[in-house]
Amino acid sequence: MRVAICADGRSPHCQRWANGVADRGHDVTVIWARDELAAADLSSFRPSVSHHAHVPTSQFGPPWMESVALVVMRRLARRLQPDLVHGLYLAGHGWVAHALDVRPLVLSALGSDVADLARRHHRSTRRRVQDAYRVWRTRAAVAAADVVLADSAPLAAVVRDRVPGTTTRIVRFGVELGAPQPSARSSWRQRCGIEDDAFVLLSSRLVRPQYNIDTIIRALPAIRSRIPGTVLVLKELPKFSDPDYRRMCIELADELGVGDVVRTVGELDPQDLRRLHTAADVYISVPATDGTAVSVFEAIAAGTAVVATDVPGIDPAILRADETAVLVPARDPAALASAVVALGLDVDRRQNLVEQARETVRLYGDFDRELDRAVLLYEELVAARKRILSGGR
Repeated sequence: MRVAICADGRSPHCQRWANGVADRGHDVTVIWARDELAAADLSSFRPSVSHHAHVPTSQFGPPWMESVALVVMRRLARRLQPDLVHGLYLAGHGWVAHALDVRPLVLSALGSDVADLARRHHRSTRRRVQDAYRVWRTRAAVAAADVVLADSAPLAAVVRDRVPGTTTRIVRFGVELGAPQPSARSSWRQRCGIEDDAFVLLSSRLVRPQYNIDTIIRALPAIRSRIPGTVLVLKELPKFSDPDYRRMCIELADELGVGDVVRTVGELDPQDLRRLHTAADVYISVPATDGTAVSVFEAIAAGTAVVATDVPGIDPAILRADETAVLVPARDPAALASAVVALGLDVDRRQNLVEQARETVRLYGDFDRELDRAVLLYEELVAARKRILSGGR
């Protein structure tokens, strides 16, 4: 089976998915944006995975440029002849997957992208026009998809509500399961210059406004007033971060007098990232909208208690209040501080959360099992398409 994956190939999610499908014996092509592929390091991909670039269509360029881009995309599809196309994201990469005009078409809703299925409120006419275009393109891609994969039932429900008739399936990205390495905790603390007895908070969400990293920083002074040895570690991917927002967060930490207890860690390979999670006592994930974040699975698998926001998109099968995680309102530093302090002062409660959450990850977040389900779905869709093209024989 030839599978074309339209995604940002710099993303660890894309790399894991493409490699996993290739490891299962299929021919995989990743279709990148041209500028991203030109500067890409392909060493994280299996040698058998091929890479091609698409021509981005301009949102507000001349109409003929859009037509030219579509022609180029269709030519690329004819050259590659994929049996199935999968867009990892509804907007952007989902548009590219749709433009290839190949069936079956699979899209993945990853969380914040479902917001592109509904109009926002903007004051300027230009922003309203841009928003209308984005919604139109995203809805068109979703409407054309044979199936949309979502990592939580609430996200799937939003997709079906905003594009009626859409077929959805719950398939999560998941995490590679395995016992945490006890030595990783102390070794990572040494790498970050953190004392062994410090109370360590970790967030590995992108340093972008939608992930509310500033909320964590605003909560930090109140946490340190109750637990003085608290240190915050931010694991970021600079190539995906928002530079202005990152600068604002650093300046905010300095203004609040906690800049010296904030550590930043750059890009890590998957094994190092799993070890980093073991260095933390509490993992924090507080976006205003979310799905089933892989980073939350990673934290749980590493034996770290989770504090997350109780927002649309999270799956109650995964994040259950006071069973597998502590849930707080979005953008509420006081509530976040209170929740973290309560966990910090109650080791038994932290351990109980971890034990229940690990069982949940075993049931719902095993990467290999979830990918097997997705590949089986691929095969079913391709077989059904072939039956249609052969007249049902």
